[in-house]
Amino acid sequence: MNKSLRRGPEEWRQIIDVQQTSGMTVARYCRERGITECSFYNWKKRLRVASPSRPKHLPTPAFVEVTPLTPAKTDTIEILLHERRRLRVSPGFDRQLLLDLIHTLEALA
Repeated sequence: MNKSLRRGPEEWRQIIDVQQTSGMTVARYCRERGITECSFYNWKKRLRVASPSRPKHLPTPAFVEVTPLTPAKTDTIEILLHERRRLRVSPGFDRQLLLDLIHTLEALA
């Protein structure tokens, strides 16, 4: 490869970032830009290893307080089933429907 065509780390970082937001596959993106997929993946790995923390050029996500629309019900019953399945029922539930549902879900386990 001609020295004038060699790309540095910052240019590769930009190439990788643009591909990720382009909606194109790596194969198509590289083909359209005359880049080998091998070089793309090698640089992606090299840059990830060089800076395992969040890249400085990406914004830091903001924390947003989330408030539930309705207050949590303290009278809700939670039933733990096999395979970490959970059923939650509130007062006024249909007893037979609950029994049928539990029987069906437990038969799947």
